[in-house]
Amino acid sequence: MNFQCEKPLVPLRVLVVNPLEQPSRLIISKILSGSIFGPRQRITLILLVFGNELSIAEVYKHQLENCAYCCTFSIKVVCNVPSITDADVFCFLTNFPNPNEIENTQLEDNFHALYLIIKIATNLVWPDIIVEKPAEKQKKTRMRIEEDYDENFKPIIIADGLVTLDLVRSFSKNLPPGLLFCPSHVTAEARSVLAAHLKVQPSSLNSIQVWAANDKNLHVEVERPIIIHEDPGKEEDCDVISKDALEKLSMDSTEFNDAWMKKEYIDKIKIAASKNTYGDIYRASIMCETLKTIWSSRINKDVKINTSIGVISDGSLGTVKGLPYILPVILKGEKWTLNRKYTDDAHVMGEVMKFNQIIKKKHDQLMASCNNLLQQHYAENRADEASTVSTDTFNDKNERIVAKNSNKMFY
Repeated sequence: MNFQCEKPLVPLRVLVVNPLEQPSRLIISKILSGSIFGPRQRITLILLVFGNELSIAEVYKHQLENCAYCCTFSIKVVCNVPSITDADVFCFLTNFPNPNEIENTQLEDNFHALYLIIKIATNLVWPDIIVEKPAEKQKKTRMRIEEDYDENFKPIIIADGLVTLDLVRSFSKNLPPGLLFCPSHVTAEARSVLAAHLKVQPSSLNSIQVWAANDKNLHVEVERPIIIHEDPGKEEDCDVISKDALEKLSMDSTEFNDAWMKKEYIDKIKIAASKNTYGDIYRASIMCETLKTIWSSRINKDVKINTSIGVISDGSLGTVKGLPYILPVILKGEKWTLNRKYTDDAHVMGEVMKFNQIIKKKHDQLMASCNNLLQQHYAENRADEASTVSTDTFNDKNERIVAKNSNKMFY
């Protein structure tokens, strides 16, 4: 007798870049156990590795299969550059010391990681200009549609930081910016700092909104009332918190006011953020939390979710269109919009203008450095045809593709 009463969901194709890194392994365990996409969502896991990592990846694949996670549908190891139609969720994991900011001196040491990201990005072509698909791919597409697969589903591309977000957006041909996301730890740091100052539980604080260019340049606003169980009607005694609440905390208005929130509070958050070492567990944790939030907005399309995450700006709220920011956004379905609550706040808008200059400068430096680095390695490759661009290349076929499109990459 078959007791199954619900139609199984179509498997979700999740592609993980650099799956052998420790944060990736932690995230994969969460995905296959149902902690991110739900226990009913079957997962087709795609492990994208370098050609010289195939044997290690196959061993890892068998380990995952032996775990018999509840959401596992299939697992495969690939080393071919993917297209945008090859997965529903793309997860970019790197080993950058700071995924939100990379110095020029670190580029050479991280060349293989940069090259991999750029190589994938140049192949992520949005379907509007994709040529006719091969018969095999057409067949697969029809099969997925017959299984009630939504062919209008927009993939999720999530990176571990603003650097990868900028690279993918800049080197992709026509990728819609609304597909790209990355996590931010600033919200958690802001909540922790404020809770410690007020001697309350972090969960008792109201919603926090973040604008940031990186870990050093940021601004935070806390919704009022700051302590959510406080009566908003009592706020007239103080500009940020009621007099009764301050008395309970054994504080006065000189120790906690609007000026403190705009200066000392922000400075404390910056200090806390600068101490972040981006350990493996931490990277995996904030990545999982962000991906879970994005997915929640996809499956609950009528619900608006307020959060602060990394996105590619659409140019609203005075930001520069096409550049990566940490911004307060409202997720609804497959779309997001900027939270405009502080549009009329002169101080917030002034901070955004400062961030614009910083982000534009960092973007220009990153693009120039990457292009110079790629040109240098490409020239070395042409000088010695027997060598490859790197020791960690995918395969000969894909190297020829990169060489063929080299002029497009080195713009």
